Amino acid sequence: MPNSENNRIPQSTQSYSHGIKLSAIIQLAVGLSCFAVAIVVVADTWSDIFKTSDYDKIITDTAQRHGITEEIIRAIIKKESSYRPWQVGADDEIGLMQITEDAAKDWEHHHNAACPPKGTLFEPRLNIEIGAWYFANALKRWSQYRHSHALALAQYNAGPGQAKKWAPEDKNSNVIDKVSFPGTKNYIKKVLKYRNKYRNKSK
Repeated sequence: MPNSENNRIPQSTQSYSHGIKLSAIIQLAVGLSCFAVAIVVVADTWSDIFKTSDYDKIITDTAQRHGITEEIIRAIIKKESSYRPWQVGADDEIGLMQITEDAAKDWEHHHNAACPPKGTLFEPRLNIEIGAWYFANALKRWSQYRHSHALALAQYNAGPGQAKKWAPEDKNSNVIDKVSFPGTKNYIKKVLKYRNKYRNKSK
């Protein structure tokens, strides 16, 4: 039998071995974390695509009818409700584009139509129609401004009165800097970010 003394692993070698094992475990954990994050990002992206595809035809038809882009409608829906048709806001905003009763009344007055019952505003086609109509009108109102989309989104989020206060004297000036409501400022940035995201997907 070999001498037991010769069969022992030196302490320095053991520490080195343990260090390698610990390093390998840490690298594996970091790798798995990065992989998990990547999976979440990819899943979120594909989930977004599947959600938007449910309303593709409605969005395309509505965008063409009102002379605005599909991407801006998708972006507003994403920010307002994350594509949840039964979403109800803190102030009773309804559906995909978070339609208010005032917006529905404006739509009714413009089209000389009976105001739809509140419950029917959850219906995606009607909800998107009213929301797109409202935004398109706001966009026309601010069409002479370089950042017309930002002003139209400010109106969509905070109302025409506030948007008027934030409209810069120089029509080429930045709008975001004039917006005094942090929530509205964040809203505009988010919607424009989503719009660019959807625009890049369609290329």
